[in-house]
Amino acid sequence: MQNNKNAYIETEERQLKELADNVRQNTEEAEANFIGAFVTVAEFYLNRDAKRFISIVEAYASMEFKQSHHQHLYTFYKGLVYQKAGRYRHSIKVFDELIALGELNTKLRARSLNSRAICQRMLAHYEAALDDYKQSFALWEALENQHYQGVVLINMGIVSYTLQMYREAETYLTQALTIFKQSNEGQMQAVVHNELGLLYRDLGQWHDALKSLRIYVDYRRMEGSIDYVGHGLNNIGEVYLFSGQYELAQEAFLEASTIMQIPAYRVDTYLNLGFVSIVNNALDEARSYFTQALKLATEIDRRDILPGIHYRLGETSRLLGNNIAALASLNESVRIIEETRSPLQDEGIKISLLGRWQQIYESQALLYLQMGNETAALQAVERARSRAFLDMLLSGCTDSDQETPFTNDEPMTATEIQACLPSGTALIEFFVTGLPGTNKGITENLPPGSDGLSAHLLPEEKVLAFVITDKHIQIVELDVQVSQIQAQLFNKRDGRLRGMMPVPGKRLGAMRRWHDLGERLLAPLSPLVDDKRHLIFVPHGILHYLPLHAMTKPSRLTGTTNTTVSYAPSASVLFNRATALAFAVASPMQQRGSDPKILSLGVNEDGLTHAEAEAAWIAESFGGDCLIGQDVKARAVCEVMPNYNVLHFSCHGHFQQRVPMDSSLQLADGELTAADLLQSVQLKADLVTLSACDTGLNELHPGDELMGLTRAFLGCGTRSLLATLWPIHEIPTRIFMECFYESWMAGASKAQALLAAQRLVAHMDIDALSEQLREYGICQGSTTDMLDLFQSMAPGQGPFAHPYYWAGFILIGAFD
Repeated sequence: MQNNKNAYIETEERQLKELADNVRQNTEEAEANFIGAFVTVAEFYLNRDAKRFISIVEAYASMEFKQSHHQHLYTFYKGLVYQKAGRYRHSIKVFDELIALGELNTKLRARSLNSRAICQRMLAHYEAALDDYKQSFALWEALENQHYQGVVLINMGIVSYTLQMYREAETYLTQALTIFKQSNEGQMQAVVHNELGLLYRDLGQWHDALKSLRIYVDYRRMEGSIDYVGHGLNNIGEVYLFSGQYELAQEAFLEASTIMQIPAYRVDTYLNLGFVSIVNNALDEARSYFTQALKLATEIDRRDILPGIHYRLGETSRLLGNNIAALASLNESVRIIEETRSPLQDEGIKISLLGRWQQIYESQALLYLQMGNETAALQAVERARSRAFLDMLLSGCTDSDQETPFTNDEPMTATEIQACLPSGTALIEFFVTGLPGTNKGITENLPPGSDGLSAHLLPEEKVLAFVITDKHIQIVELDVQVSQIQAQLFNKRDGRLRGMMPVPGKRLGAMRRWHDLGERLLAPLSPLVDDKRHLIFVPHGILHYLPLHAMTKPSRLTGTTNTTVSYAPSASVLFNRATALAFAVASPMQQRGSDPKILSLGVNEDGLTHAEAEAAWIAESFGGDCLIGQDVKARAVCEVMPNYNVLHFSCHGHFQQRVPMDSSLQLADGELTAADLLQSVQLKADLVTLSACDTGLNELHPGDELMGLTRAFLGCGTRSLLATLWPIHEIPTRIFMECFYESWMAGASKAQALLAAQRLVAHMDIDALSEQLREYGICQGSTTDMLDLFQSMAPGQGPFAHPYYWAGFILIGAFD
């Protein structure tokens, strides 16, 4: 049957020349016949033989068509020629002109949108690509064309797994496969299997990846599509490589390189051959392959892959001992990434893009440190973390917000950070390198004995601490491993910090591992923070879940009594224009105003009995407004919050790890989620207190993006956020909050008030607690039961001496 089809196409090709001559004789019927034959031949070669497709289209470049729809159709194929040749910007220009035509028929508009999106993806314009795909899909859906719906779904799947959005990618691709199975389209099923194979590769599912990719290659061999056979062999070679079969990988890459003509695919093969050479320590050979890849990628402007090529060239130069050349390559890689991300608006795409290239920023920072350039290393670290969060904060700034050192929307430089730090303050910014991140599926499934391969997939694993004051920047490499911290301090089942969800009546666990970690993670920094009155911790990765202030006493680190602590997602997020931080003023009361306008909200539900009383006490004590019980409804709360500069929530909190922006505060009529806050509220709040469970927990997305209530409240205009790292007990929490507000309103800074509240709770004795419970109106019998319960959980200590009761409260943002 395939031979019959080839013979038919050869006949059509021969007739094309005759039909072209008839068109030149200006007959309308001949023009229609020519276009019909031309489309048949072009479509046959389009996804089988790129070289032949290009020659067919170019052979009739001089044709002039009287019918505009015929000219539009030929112009569309001309755009595809540019695409196949890797001239993506030329291709986009052609499709732009077509799409702008009002009279363009719907089918051709839908195809043009899809084809333009492919070029946008190659140029790393992922946001534009997804927008075009969605428009194209909607048109095909309106036309009830299942085939092209499937084509677009494939392409959306490709963008999704490129951005490590694996769940979405699998959904798109399996939907496409279902469509093509129903229509019995073998070639398109094979195409889907190729993309599924790449998805399974990224997830480390080697067997499934090879199975899908072999289906693709076998089909392409059967139909004689040599370019696409080479494409499939390249993909199979990658699976061989990551599964430790280096010889088979190199064979597949070499065969692919000899038969492929499509430039975009050859780039990938050169890059892979270079990587195999690095693994085999053939560095000169690796550099030659990477140079070929760079030359070809630059010619066709494949910006989606250019950062990776420069990164590999940099790694090769470093291994050859040429750090100057290595740094130049890494800097060029970062420049392209920054140039690519700059125009993006979609936050999810920004996060995925930076997460994809995280190892480049890590390598850049490590190389700067090796070369003794600490300020440049810090700048690389700031570029690597919370960038989408920073963009969100800066997007709300107006021209009047010019009181901080920021001069543009870039992360802060070392000099700018230092300018924001008053004497007596140290910022400790942690940075972890070498973690799998978006490569987790591959690195976790490498076969035994793959240390050499692993060493080239990721930078070396290190935990670094940048200690920054107004006068100095010093870096310490710490003797800890994140994998050990994970195993020792966190539950494998749910990822939570061990011991922070106690069972009532069961003894609270000892904190020896906390203190051991403190000795290795924090004690080495002590000489660098001597005499400091305040420490700002900027955690990284899993360190965000640790109460660093409780791992060792801050005053022991600094040698200064009453050392206070606060936290920040990054230095650039902390000191950005949106929050207009000004630490140099003399009085905290002057900075927040002598008469803060307070709104206190409390909801007693699902077992809570003190939340409403806590909220009412705060409002009554400091002249604030109060909403409690059934009056605390989400819509009303969102409407009134912007009128206050201090907001206090006493209620249940819920952290949703799978969908972190669904993390919420439980109000009388349902949940107020992080997503709701960002979408509907603009605050100018000096302080927001979340007296609820888990409100300081965040899911960590690639690039150290914090996703949860922290992002929501800081993102919609909060200078300081008081939140919690685990489920809290309402009795010590009520005592804590009353002490915090009394201290703050008396003139202490927020950080000082936090320390006072922590100390009060930690050092409270049984008599003081008994008296406090009586003041709360708790009957004698219930008081006795509570005291017995607390004493049984921490025998021989104060009732709340254990860190569970006081260490979970953290201050994020401004500490004044």
